[in-house]
Formats: sequence, structure tokens, C-alpha cells
Amino acid sequence: SSWYGGPSGEFLRATDNRLGFSYGAAANNTINFPFKNNLIGSLSYVTGSHNVKVGFENSWARETAVRNTNGNLYRNYGDDPNPFGVSLPWLTSDLPQAGANVADGLAPGLIGDPETVSVLNDPNLTRTDVNYDLGIYAQDAWTIDRLTINYGVRLDMADSSIPALYKPAGRFGTAIDFGDTSIFPNPVDFPAWGPDFSPRFSLAYDAFGNGRTALKFGLNRYINAYGLSFTNRYQPAYRDQENRLWNDITLGADGLLPSGCTRMNPSACADPYGTNGDNIPQDWEIGALARSGFGIRETDRPGPNYSRGYQDLLTIGIQQEVRPGLSVSAEWRRRWYRNVENRDNTLRSYSDFSDPINVVAPLPYVGTIPVYNIDPAVRSLVEEIDRNYEGGGGFKNQYTGFELSFQGRLAGGGSIFGGWSTDTPGTSWFSGGGLINACPLRLEVEDNPNQLRFCNAFDYPTPFRHEFKVAGNYPLPWYDLMVAGTIIANAGGYSGSNNPETMSFTRTSNTYRAPWWNSDNCTGTCVLGEGIITNANGGVVSPTVGTSTSSTTLTLLPGNSVKFPPYWIQMDASIAKTIDLGGRIRWEVRMEGFNLTNAGFERSSRGSRG
Repeated sequence: SSWYGGPSGEFLRATDNRLGFSYGAAANNTINFPFKNNLIGSLSYVTGSHNVKVGFENSWARETAVRNTNGNLYRNYGDDPNPFGVSLPWLTSDLPQAGANVADGLAPGLIGDPETVSVLNDPNLTRTDVNYDLGIYAQDAWTIDRLTINYGVRLDMADSSIPALYKPAGRFGTAIDFGDTSIFPNPVDFPAWGPDFSPRFSLAYDAFGNGRTALKFGLNRYINAYGLSFTNRYQPAYRDQENRLWNDITLGADGLLPSGCTRMNPSACADPYGTNGDNIPQDWEIGALARSGFGIRETDRPGPNYSRGYQDLLTIGIQQEVRPGLSVSAEWRRRWYRNVENRDNTLRSYSDFSDPINVVAPLPYVGTIPVYNIDPAVRSLVEEIDRNYEGGGGFKNQYTGFELSFQGRLAGGGSIFGGWSTDTPGTSWFSGGGLINACPLRLEVEDNPNQLRFCNAFDYPTPFRHEFKVAGNYPLPWYDLMVAGTIIANAGGYSGSNNPETMSFTRTSNTYRAPWWNSDNCTGTCVLGEGIITNANGGVVSPTVGTSTSSTTLTLLPGNSVKFPPYWIQMDASIAKTIDLGGRIRWEVRMEGFNLTNAGFERSSRGSRG
């Protein structure tokens, strides 16, 4: 049955390399049922010199998600023209997606050749629970003359679980009872984290005793946030997908194209069901399952003694009142990331890789790049354990930043604030910002020696990133209108540099590069299924040279070889009016404009060489 496909497959999702975009149905239909409760309490005691506060925060949550996809698959099309002449009727020649077809003199909407389908294990039902996420704290602000000392401590504890669920059968997945211990004898054992100890300490000193100049210092610890996303890492009923053969042609009993049948010449292929070329993937056209365990996550799990990471933050600053209603501040920050997480494939080590092959770096780079190839027998072995880095070896992960800011009140009731900030940008090794020496971590897990290249970002100079911002609001004297605006000079992030170096070899074959004559385009003397060539079917077909390629991504520059795009200025503005409707009801009417200058920058680029 192909009820899910619609006319010519338009009810199914498609990714088309020839046209360069995706179309059809939505990628998936997901319905989330979130639930969260918070319980918060505190008690304060205030005297002339002390301000003591104790309290707690606790939350527990649950999220259930139901996911499904029409047909339980996505279609994937290649670069060649569709051999069956299938076109998108709404894609006209003036659209950029039609460029390849227009250049080849073909119908503008001619889609690519069917290559694979990405099959999904839908329908999918998951649930994750946070049983508790509890924090207990005590703090005091102690004032001694011109010095205020803030000190305290916080204890954090958390636990989560995944209840056993029943997953219904789908088109490509069987029904699964995740509570069946004969199938899943070792459910995930989540760590009950804590109590984790976080000290807090800061100082504020009135330098001249007039309340206008404050010197500040702080050294505080913060436990990494915890929630449902952590638990979902180990969800056994996760959404899975796999690419399988699909040429829109009926396959043989072995799940392959029958002998003498090729996707380049579909007229030579048997069509017992009359579905070849209908642009809908039927079950008899889809290749066999390529791997076991489809739709079941069996290996990912937290290791023993796995604990929460945390960050230590050092701040040094000064705040100065310039005049009543206007102050400026400066602050330097250093953040250290501690107890970092490390995912280790325990079934892989450096001994599973070959001796390095030295690949000549492409111009303008010089020298060679060592590339290590993994033993094919080990490539598919996966048993990943999450644990904390055990330390040593010079591991370091830190962030440095500085901020100069101001804030003030304007005559007439308006306000303005802004400033300048500079910091070390995140590198390709770590998305949280700052620099990392990941070499000790890479050596500890021994998963891939290719990752040792440029693994210490501290060995290479890294420029600081600078950003500027000014924002404010002001009440107009007419009709109680309020205007607001923001101007940001954005460094635009950074772009690291690596290079996908493609190694190719050639083979000689007699091939047609599509399209083929079919009942729609054959209007004269032609042979259905034969290729359309320059001299029609009576011409001489010369051997053509095709290429088969394999590729690996080689890192040509350190991950912190930061290249900043030109600054781009973004300006936002709004105007609003609040209307009092009486009682406690107010109505706010607001008009907003974002990026009014339509500024932007090039975030990525692609290039090739031959």
C-alpha cells in the first residue's frame, strides 16, 4: 500500500541534491507533554551588620514525547537527473533551485535520481523523569564599616530515571517492551548526584567612604545545570534512522537490484507491481536492514562514580558613580571548567588504528598531515561510557573576559545602558567559550589518534573578540508613548578552519548521465528506457570517464585559528503604548522592528579545487 505517499509522493519528505533543497512533508510530527513542579522556600534574619538567609529550591519534572513521520521515512535524491522524468510542476525556471536543469536544457522542476531512503523507527514514545533536583543554601552579608563580606554555601542533589515503556510497532520497527528484563537485563543505572558542595565568597569595599566607589572581588563555584536533557542521552527508545537502498525500482529477494537491472536503465527492470518510477518508496523497493539493534540504544550509559561537573569563577571589578543616576563598572573574569565529562568508547584504542599516512597539505599550506585509518573490524564496535576526566597531564579548560559598562537614568524618566566586552572565543574543541588543552583527555580515552592534532589550544595565539552595545528607552511627551532601541556592534562569532581533502581514483565505463526516454518525453522515434544522447538513439556512445571518491576531513589549522568576519551593526527599535482599561486590566500595544539596517555577514563558505 502507498496511501501515505499521496500523488507522486508529495506527502513524503524529500532531500534533493540536484535541486539543492528539501521539500514535501514536515520532517516529523512531535507532540510533547511537559510537566514540572517547583517548591521554593527561604527565611531571612536581618540585623544592623548581618543579613542572613537560608533556603531551598526543589523541582521535579517529567516529559513524555510522541513522534511520528508520514511513511516512516525520508527520500534522498542524488545529483543526476531523475531517470523516470519526475518533475516538480511548481518549480519554474526563474527560481535558483532550477539552475542545474536550466543549464542542462531540461525541465526546470526535474528532480534528482532516487538513491536511498532514511527509514525511521517511528512511531516513537519516550518518557524521562527528574525525580528531584534539590538545592539547599545558607548565606550572609556581613558589613564591617566600609567592607561588606558575602559568604555562603550551597548543597545540590539530583536524581533521574527512565520508566519502562512499550513502543508500538511501526513500518520499519517491531513492537518493543522496554520493561522486559529478558531483552533488557541491564537498565540504565542513573547516578544519584550529590550532595555537591559549592562555596560562595565575595567582597565589596567602599574605597573612599562616600558610597561612590566600590572595589569588588568574588570567587564562587557553580554546579552545572541538570535536567531532562541529561536523562534523554540514555533513552533506550530513542528515535533512530538508517539509510537503505531505494532506486524506485522493485528489488529482488536479496534486497538488491536484479541481475541486468540498473538504476541508469530502469526499463530493463521487472515491474511486477506497477510501481517503478511512481516516486513513492514501497516496501518491495527498499533495501534490507543494514545493522542489528535498529531503534534501540544499548551501549550508552554513565560509568561508575560519574559526577556533575562544575565551574569556578573569579571576578575582580570596580564600580564608580560619575554623578547621581549614572555609574560605570569594569570587571575582569576568569572561569575554570572542572570535573569535565568524557565519553569513552571502551572497545576502541589507538592500537586499532594504522600507522599514519602522510597526506600532502593543499596550497597555500605546506608540509604533510598524518592520517590514521581505523581497522574495519573495529569500526562498528561501540560501547560508550560517560565518566569524568581523571585529571593530570596538563589538562586545562578556561575562559577569560573583560567588560566595561555603564548605566544611567535620563531626565524625563528614560534610561540607558551599554558597554564594551572582550573575551576569548570558543574553539572547535569546546563550545562553551574559552581555551582548552584537550590532549590529556584524548590520550586518556584513546579513541582516535586523529584528534590529537592541534589538541592544545594554548599552544597557538588566539585573538580576543570585541563587542559593543548601547540600549535605552524613553517616554515621549505625546500620548504616553514609550520608545526603545538597541544598537549592537557584533563581532559575529568566529570561524575555525579545516579542509575536507578528497582523494579520488578513476574508472572507465559506458554510462549515460540521464535523462532517459520515457512515455512522457518520447514524442518521436525513440526507444523507451534508452538514454537521450547528442545523436539520439542512432548515435555512437563513447566510453566516459567517471570517478569514485572517498574522503576524510583533515584539520589544516588549529581549532582556535579564529577568523572574524567584519563587524556588523544590528539596530532594533520599538514603540509602545499602554492603555488602562480600568480595574486591574491593561492593554499594551507594541510595534517592533529588528535588524532595521538588514545587516549580516558571511557565516560559512565552501570551496573546491581540482
